[in-house]
Amino acid sequence: MRGAAVLDLLIDRDYLTLKEASTELELSTTITYRLLRTWASAGYLTYDRTSKRYFPGLGLLRLAGKTHRSTGLSEIEERLQGVSDAVGQTVSFSILAGRHVLYAARIVANKALMYQVEIGKTLPAYATSAGHVLLAALPAGKLFELFPDEDLLGYTDATVKSRAELLDRLDDVRNKGYAVNHGQLSTSVSAVAVPVHNQEGSTIGAFSAAGPGEQFSSDDIYRRYLPALLEAAKDAISIGR
Repeated sequence: MRGAAVLDLLIDRDYLTLKEASTELELSTTITYRLLRTWASAGYLTYDRTSKRYFPGLGLLRLAGKTHRSTGLSEIEERLQGVSDAVGQTVSFSILAGRHVLYAARIVANKALMYQVEIGKTLPAYATSAGHVLLAALPAGKLFELFPDEDLLGYTDATVKSRAELLDRLDDVRNKGYAVNHGQLSTSVSAVAVPVHNQEGSTIGAFSAAGPGEQFSSDDIYRRYLPALLEAAKDAISIGR
């Protein structure tokens, strides 16, 4: 588990140093050094002697390629590409990771967005359209477990700021089958998301389209983006978990 924790640190970093890893893992520098050197010896990390930094190695790259082929992401990317070609906006596939949405695939069409989310990055689920779609699929007990406090951090004036408001929003999402976000995380960005289901009918992820708010009028959403997303998500898909 300690060894896996070392690699997990690279999810949000481009590199590791011995001091950073030791601090984050709350381990002695001796134990942390041994873990880092073990991964480096196996080819999963590379060590730069000049900067004294550890970077992802070729072993991780080979694993990433195999994971991409075996988890269904290739099919997901094909569907996303079709949506992006049809609507001209950035589209993504994300899954729920605790209180956050994790972006597993993305086709970037608009590089002028105020924020760009790289694959593997996360955003707060309660402040995104994809997050609302994914949270709406959870039972009430799980929602209270994820959000034990009534107050929520407001990123903008449009962000839901309480658990009660979030639960009301999720009820609306369940009834409609999609979620719309106008400036909840960034005032200039809007998005719309729909659920992705597996063969058993369970929600396993979300397809979403995001872009500048002025390009997400009601007419744009309901005549262009939403139909394209629903078409892409109509057939069940399997992903490795």
